[in-house]
Amino acid sequence: MLEHKKEVLGLFEQIKTILQPSSDESIAIFGEWIGPGIQPKIALSDLGKKYWIIFAACKADNTGEPLKWLDTLEKINTDSELIKNIYNFKN
Repeated sequence: MLEHKKEVLGLFEQIKTILQPSSDESIAIFGEWIGPGIQPKIALSDLGKKYWIIFAACKADNTGEPLKWLDTLEKINTDSELIKNIYNFKN
């Protein structure tokens, strides 16, 4: 995903703006790869290419314990060919 660093950082900044973590808190973004070669013989493997679908994000303390979940994930814009939001994914 290094070639998509700009897109990942943009996604992170959008989520960071909403969750507003303090200096000792972190942001966790949860997603899953879909597409050809990921899990053969299921419908999602018939997609034309691979995507990383985000489905949750949270602010966590320094132990990794979630403090606040993002409840407006559908408002996150992913103008990316690789990273898609599960709420607005269109192939």
